[in-house]
Amino acid sequence: MTEEILIDGKPFEYTPVHLYYGRKRLDPEVARENLFLLNEVLTGTNIAYGLIFGTLLGAIREGQFIAHDEDIDLYVLDEYKPDVIRLLPELKTRF
Repeated sequence: MTEEILIDGKPFEYTPVHLYYGRKRLDPEVARENLFLLNEVLTGTNIAYGLIFGTLLGAIREGQFIAHDEDIDLYVLDEYKPDVIRLLPELKTRF
């Protein structure tokens, strides 16, 4: 079932994914590629973001994703939320 939000007055359709623990372990190669793609999109914007929680812990402690992790944890400052929402159409085409 798709849902829709308006971005600058234009409809944007998406399919929600309800998250729950135990879904599956992440593929570290895909996760790394996704982070690089996200960085490409965000480079040149003023959006502040970074790693947080288990993703940051794995990067610092192990130099990679934690083996049993299920997701990528990122933060974006709340003041940049409208800017990130405007990027959703571009992000959808890349991911």
